[in-house]
Amino acid sequence: MNLPATHLEPGVVIGEGAPVAGVLTIGRAAGGADDLDRRVADDLTAAGFRGRAVEDVMAWKRAKLLRNVGNAVEALCGHDDEAGLERLDRLARDEATAAFAAAGLTVVDDGAYAAEITGYSAEAVGGRGRAGGSTWQSVARGQGTVETDWLNGEIARLGRLQGVPTPVNALLQREMWRLVRDGAAPGSRSAAALLARLH
Repeated sequence: MNLPATHLEPGVVIGEGAPVAGVLTIGRAAGGADDLDRRVADDLTAAGFRGRAVEDVMAWKRAKLLRNVGNAVEALCGHDDEAGLERLDRLARDEATAAFAAAGLTVVDDGAYAAEITGYSAEAVGGRGRAGGSTWQSVARGQGTVETDWLNGEIARLGRLQGVPTPVNALLQREMWRLVRDGAAPGSRSAAALLARLH
């Protein structure tokens, strides 16, 4: 569920989670948690993570997806226009929430999600903080692929199936692939320009 790390150089991964390496919530996709899930959660905790088996892991995954639709915003626009970034992120999350609701899919609420990660954060390692999240890092590495189809693309797909408009997630998905195709640097697009295209 939360495992902050930076991977920008071949063979080098910097884990930034504290006071544990990550917070990992597991369970059966079909629902419920069995003895194997609980043993794996215990093993993860013993290995330096915070592991927990839950009855509705998909509701937790959807809550995480709500927080990850903004990955494309950061990768496209960087960190300069805070108001524009927050607006794009909020619009993308609102679309995801509406699509989940239309499909009758449960999502863990913000309070429960926050409680799960209480006391956990990403911290600078060796004096160097995170430059960007996972999608930003994929662009910075120049790897030629991004996870956007499985984040914003999933919301756009669900919206089409449910008749829920998702123009922001569809725009972010398209623009991420343009960024990758052009070999552009992360943060080289304008949040204001993206917002203007929505009107």
